[in-house]
Amino acid sequence: MLSRDLGRAAHLALTSLTTLPLPHIGEVREGGFTRASGFYPLAGHAVGGVVARVGLLGHWLHLPSDMGAALGVDTWLAVTGMGCCIPTVW
Repeated sequence: MLSRDLGRAAHLALTSLTTLPLPHIGEVREGGFTRASGFYPLAGHAVGGVVARVGLLGHWLHLPSDMGAALGVDTWLAVTGMGCCIPTVW
């Protein structure tokens, strides 16, 4: 039961802080976000991992550094769901 609660908390943290394609969580019980806050660093690592992989892809494709940086910022905005608020120039 404890591992299921921790799994739900981790899932809630990832689904509320990212736009990663994860299954719908259903209902959020009382105290769910309190337990999920312990997994916020996990969401940060997930976002950072995606952005780092895109940065490595830009390096592998020999993109100019400013273009790679812009691609990294755009990826970060897209993964966190904040890209809807800021127009991009692509």
